[in-house]
Order: sequence, then C-alpha cells, then structure tokens
Amino acid sequence: MLTLGLISVLAASCGSTSSEETTDPYRLEMPFHDDFTILWLTDIHWGWSEDGTDYEKETLHLRGMIQEAKDNHKPDLMALTGDSFRNASQPQVSELLDIIDSFDIPWAFTYGNHDTESFEAYQYFINDQIAKRKNKMFVDVKNDNLTGLANYYIDLTSSSKVVYRLYLIDSNSYGGTGYDVIHSDQLDHLKKIYATAKDQAPGLAFFHIPLTEYAAAYQGYQNGMYEGQGENGEAVCPPYTNNGAYDVLKDINVKACFCGHDHKNFSDVYYKNEMILSYGVKATDLDYHTKGLYGYKIITLPQNSASLSIKNIQMHYFLYQ
Repeated sequence: MLTLGLISVLAASCGSTSSEETTDPYRLEMPFHDDFTILWLTDIHWGWSEDGTDYEKETLHLRGMIQEAKDNHKPDLMALTGDSFRNASQPQVSELLDIIDSFDIPWAFTYGNHDTESFEAYQYFINDQIAKRKNKMFVDVKNDNLTGLANYYIDLTSSSKVVYRLYLIDSNSYGGTGYDVIHSDQLDHLKKIYATAKDQAPGLAFFHIPLTEYAAAYQGYQNGMYEGQGENGEAVCPPYTNNGAYDVLKDINVKACFCGHDHKNFSDVYYKNEMILSYGVKATDLDYHTKGLYGYKIITLPQNSASLSIKNIQMHYFLYQ
C-alpha cells in the first residue's frame, strides 16, 4: 500500500501548472502486486434531498459497505467514478470526504455530471477539499487549459516497470444536446501520456458517462456475440455525440473502461473481444435507483494483463439494514 509520505510528495510535485512537454505533473504512482484489488464505488449522490431523506441511515450504510469491503477484500485502492455528490452543500462535501478518507485506503476520484452543480461560482471547491485529505490519490493541475477537473493517471509499478496505468478522466457534464463527451483536448492529453511514457503499459480508464459503444456492447452480449455478465435495467445514456473516444482509448492500450451514470445498469461486457466495458453498481438509494440494487464492485488485477477478464470484476450487494 502506498505510504502517506509518498502520497504527500507526489501531490506536492503535481500541484502546480506546467507548460512543459512532460506529463509528470499528472502522474501518481503506487506499488503493484499480483491480485492488486480496487474497491469501486459510484453514484453515491451525497447531498440529494427529498422528503424523508435520513443521512444518519445513509452514513451507516456507506460506512458499513466500505468496512465490509475492507474486511473481506483488503483493497489497495478505492476508486470513485463520479456523481459522488448531487446538490451537496459545503458541509456535506466535507462530510462525505471525511467518511471516505477515514478508512485509510488510498482513494482516487473523478467527476460526474452532478458533482459540481452546487459550486458553479467556484468549480475547484471539491478539489480544494480533496487536497486536505491524507489518503487521496488525486491530481488536478489548475489553469492547464485542459477541459475537466480530473485528467490524471496512476502508474501501478513493480520492479520499476509499469504493470497497469490507471487513467482518471473527467467526462464532463452537459454539452450539445445532452450529456457531454471526453473532449478532444483530453483525448490528445491521453495520447501524449501514452506516447511519452517509458512503459506503454496496459491501461484501465475510470470516468462517469458511458461511451456510445456501451449500448452496442450490451446488445451484443444479449445476442450472444460477446462474453458478459450482469444486467442493464435501463437504456444506456451516452454522450450527445460519438467523438472517437473509444478508438483513442483502444490505441493507448486501454483494456477496460469503468463508468457509472446509469443507476440501474451493472453489466460487464468484453466488447469485440478487445476491451471490457463495465458499469459500476449504484452505492446508495439516493436519487433514482432499483430497489435492493446497492453495493460495490471489486476489481482484481492479475500480474499478467493478458489474463484480465470480466471474471476479475465482481459485484457485491450491500443492502440497507
């Protein structure tokens, strides 16, 4: 597990704007071992309020779920793929981040379409709060002219070799006639990371809004064309246009994509026998949901990335008590 001292050094080295060709300001590093384990949470929607919302109950649920995952799976990293917040107040942001940070598990964060809607006057508010937490694995280089608030990566290394590269990508909020895309400047940034890295390692991409290809993947799975598991309980809600993000991710050797956004979907599909397209499972009952469909996924990474399959992604239900 990454030491807190190393986290602090890396965060400090990545906190300022850089106009150089290197992508090092966006880079973090963690030691890899066989069966490296990621606890994946998505669509918490902390801050959502409706008649009868009981945040004492929600806190017990979230704490209990993370504790169960920690006890049973000993995760090396926790990944949050967006919409952690919705209509959250400043105290609620601090409250959720305190909960996440309290388990002493390094955690990575990217944004969904709802996270910053309460903070349009100062879009860096959540970033600033994340920076105060000791276990964060997060970088956002301010004023770098990149679209979005999270465009960083984590190299999982063993004996100085990058075994996996985790890309944390902001898929943004709304654009065109619907949900936004991973913008072209962000895609160029990803290509630059891959081109300039010493190890052109297999990648895993974490973002919020599913790629357009998620719909074709699930249809193919239903028709017996692709290997898959899990189910979709609603239509895929992709970006307003297909701007070629899938092809860019394939070209930079991304082996699997992990997103949230569609609260009733939890499928994992090996699309075209070239990339896993995976949905998380909604963590809470805040906002719309399927009753009883709450929980998390565990991603286990084998030493040999060629053996990575949908079997390395396991869903775990965690019901309210």
